[in-house]
Amino acid sequence: MSLVEMKSNIKMYFQKYKNSILLLLCCFSFFGEGYPQTNGGRSNWWYFGSWNLNFNGGTPNVVNNSNIFTHSSPITMSDKQGNLLFYADFQNIYDATGQPMANGNISGLTLGRGFYRLALPIPCTHHQYIIIETFPALRYTVIDMSLNNGLGDVPAGQKEVTIPGTDSLMLGISATRHANNRDYWIMTRKIPGNRWEARLLTPAGLDSVPVVTHIGLPTNLAWLINHGQFKFNHSGTQMAFGHNPDNCITAYHPNPNLNCGATHQFELYDFDRSTGQLSNYLPLDMDSSFYFYDVNASLNYQNVMFSVEFSPDDQVLWGGTASNIIQYNLSSNNPQTIPSAWYNFSRQQNTWYYAPHLQLGPDDKIYYSIGATVPFLGVINNPNVFGAGANVNVQGVPLFQQAPISYRGLPNMVSDALITRTPQTIPHQNCEGDSFHITLSDTNFLDSVLFQFPGEPPAVVQAQNLPHSIMF
Repeated sequence: MSLVEMKSNIKMYFQKYKNSILLLLCCFSFFGEGYPQTNGGRSNWWYFGSWNLNFNGGTPNVVNNSNIFTHSSPITMSDKQGNLLFYADFQNIYDATGQPMANGNISGLTLGRGFYRLALPIPCTHHQYIIIETFPALRYTVIDMSLNNGLGDVPAGQKEVTIPGTDSLMLGISATRHANNRDYWIMTRKIPGNRWEARLLTPAGLDSVPVVTHIGLPTNLAWLINHGQFKFNHSGTQMAFGHNPDNCITAYHPNPNLNCGATHQFELYDFDRSTGQLSNYLPLDMDSSFYFYDVNASLNYQNVMFSVEFSPDDQVLWGGTASNIIQYNLSSNNPQTIPSAWYNFSRQQNTWYYAPHLQLGPDDKIYYSIGATVPFLGVINNPNVFGAGANVNVQGVPLFQQAPISYRGLPNMVSDALITRTPQTIPHQNCEGDSFHITLSDTNFLDSVLFQFPGEPPAVVQAQNLPHSIMF
């Protein structure tokens, strides 16, 4: 049975008991018929910039009590009930009371636009978590929540441990579940070149030997230059990448005649959750409208592929550039038509700052941070919708006015922790002795199911290997 329970009250008759089935699954929670909640709360707190959001009420509540300041790659982890466990900037790991952990002093980037850190629960443990980062070598820090009277701390010898042979990694990291639905694949990219490295995080720790795939356009950038994000979709079957391969790229370029972003592009890959291999590299079309050139500025902002995010249903890919928010329609599943199926939500020049970091929230909306002194977060209200109906609102979540505000980075959440599941309603008019089927239409990231039928004594059926339907 998985570590996280997923509950759904599904009314039905079973023999002489007219009651409810308690369905215990992995990773997410539902309460009531047809009213799904998401991932059990692990992403319900966001600490970023100098603020934090609390999603436990269903909508984001801005809390002005953050004691951190970080430009990019903040860390936040909650438990499955939505209780804050810890958060981190580039100096310290803080417990839920806001106090630095005794052994939680860490080093990190004070500037930069990389998505170089993420936090995960260590598989098959109830109290241990891991922060993994590319700095530029791959290194990790373990947080044990059983320490310090349940507030957590970093065990001795488990802070910023470097994995040998992982030098020269891009400022980027992403993760998704292995096909066994227990372990995680940790994806990194070595530079220069086109070498992707996938390592397993298992109950025994982080593997040092990667699964290597050489695929796609090579990257020629130095380590600290503006690297784009790569991220898996929610089913773990695809990965998107905002790729800036050119040597000439800088945040600004003084020569508007030099097209520094000529080869910059969003890319899509297929991913095998069993083997860790990437395949079917698909470059997505670019357009001159994706670029931003301010004729009134002494420095001219060039095109930078910055952030990527998938819609909750994985049918729309969203991308943030230096000046625009772009979406691609993936619903055709046709590599011939997907690259050109784009829609551009253009920014008004001189009003939005920095490249947006797109991040799906627990409420199935995509949020994006904009810049250092912008007093709001943007919101994409309908991210499953392709076109103007997606309802992009640049002033979606007001923040307090004093600077600094949001800066560039929101927490880098693992996509499979944000899946929404819809329970299947069982027919209500079965009589005693009748047979019927219970159907699971969505078995992503589940390793077993427990059906519990209340009664005296309660009837319990354990389903292993996740068949899509079970007959009683």
